Amino acid sequence: MSADEQQLITCECGLTEHQFVLTLWDWGDEVEVFMESHLSTYRNFFERAWAAIRYVFGYRCKYGEWDCVSLGREQLIQIADFVEDALAYMDEKGEESES
Repeated sequence: MSADEQQLITCECGLTEHQFVLTLWDWGDEVEVFMESHLSTYRNFFERAWAAIRYVFGYRCKYGEWDCVSLGREQLIQIADFVEDALAYMDEKGEESES
């Protein structure tokens, strides 16, 4: 199984941590689109434990906690192109399954 189409969208600010991936999957009888966001991860147990302890006690990063991606014109064009291609693929796939 492989993705038929995939598009990486990076935040307008340019940080690679602020990104998400749009993927079109063709399962044979069904076509689905997934949006997967990037979440920061810590490599070792102690970093994860320290982050959990800070979270429990209400620590807030001075740079803010991000849970969004800022979309500019370029990102919107990428998304629109992906959606247009996905819709065309789904329409084509629907016609094949009806005949």
